[in-house]
Amino acid sequence: MFERDNYVALDAAGALMRLQRDGGGFDTRKLMHFHTGAIVGLATARDCHLAATAGADGSVRVWDYVATRQVGENV
Repeated sequence: MFERDNYVALDAAGALMRLQRDGGGFDTRKLMHFHTGAIVGLATARDCHLAATAGADGSVRVWDYVATRQVGENV
């Protein structure tokens, strides 16, 4: 659904934010958090739907790629 007063932005720290215009300012809500920079490593589990990614920012994140959500992180 398209809404004129809603925006999505990815900030420099890797956070995907929803910005909703609220009167004179914006109401913000963090939707997800990603690596800041390139993904430099990827490994998948053989017995489940999990993948681990290593970022150039030094973080490691674990993803359930069937549910399309992050399930763990080591920042």
